[in-house]
Amino acid sequence: MVSEVSNILLGIYLRRYTREGRAFFILGIIFPLFLLLVFAIVGQRSSGGSGAAALKAFTESMGLRNVSLYLVAIILPFIAPVFTVVGTMMAPALYSEDRENGFFEFILSSTRFRTNDIFWAIIFTAVIIAAVTIAIAIGEILAVVLILNGSVPPLFLRELLIYTIPISIIAVLIGTSIAFVSQVMTRKMTLVNSPAGLAPVFGVVVAVIPLFFSIFSARGVLGPVDFNQLYQVLAAYVAGAFVLFLIVFYFTTVRMVRERFLS
Repeated sequence: MVSEVSNILLGIYLRRYTREGRAFFILGIIFPLFLLLVFAIVGQRSSGGSGAAALKAFTESMGLRNVSLYLVAIILPFIAPVFTVVGTMMAPALYSEDRENGFFEFILSSTRFRTNDIFWAIIFTAVIIAAVTIAIAIGEILAVVLILNGSVPPLFLRELLIYTIPISIIAVLIGTSIAFVSQVMTRKMTLVNSPAGLAPVFGVVVAVIPLFFSIFSARGVLGPVDFNQLYQVLAAYVAGAFVLFLIVFYFTTVRMVRERFLS
C-alpha cells in the first residue's frame, strides 16, 4: 500500500507541516487546555445555589470528587475532536498548493513517484499530525483532571476512549479524503482558502454533531443518567462515522486513480 517513495514523500510533507502548519498544530493542542480551564472555572462558579445538592449527586455518579469539573466531563470530550481537525487543516492545504503550482506534474514526470504516492503521503501526514495532536490534548486533559480531582474517573476515561480518540482520527480522514476530490472539481485556489483547505470543515461537522449527545448527560442535573445508553449511542455514532469515511474514501480512491494533476 505504501511504497518506499511514498515514505520519502511522507517525510517531506511532515517536515513541511512543522513549518507551514505549525500555527494550526499549536491551536489544536492549546485550545483544549484553554477550554478545560474555562469549564473548570465556570463550573466552580455555577456549582452553588439551589441546585447544588443535585449537581453534587450528579458529579459523584460520574466519579468526580470536584463538582466544578462537571462541565469538563459533559462537554470537553465532544469539543476536543474539533480541535484535532483544526490541528491538521494544513495537510490538505499543502496538497492544494502543490497541485495548483505544478509541483505534482513535475515529480510525476521526472521521478518515480506515482499518483498513489501523493495520495497516501497526504493521508498519512494528516493521520500522524492528528494522532500527535489528540495524544497531547488527551494528556493535558487527564493531567488537569488528575490534579483537580485527585483521580481520573473511569466513566470519563471510557468516554475519551469510546468517542473522543476514534472520532478525532475518523473526522480528519473524512475531511482529508473530501479535500482531494473537492480540489479537482473546482477552480484554482490554494492553501486554506482552497476547496481542499476548506474540506476539513466536513470533519468539524462530523466531530461536533455528538455535542448534542451531551444533552443526555446534562439532564443528569435533574435526574439520573444512563451512562451505558450514552456510551452505546456514542459507539454507534463512531461506527456510523467510520462507515461514512469508508464510503467517502472509496469514491476518493476511484477518482484519484484517474487524477493526473494537470492544471
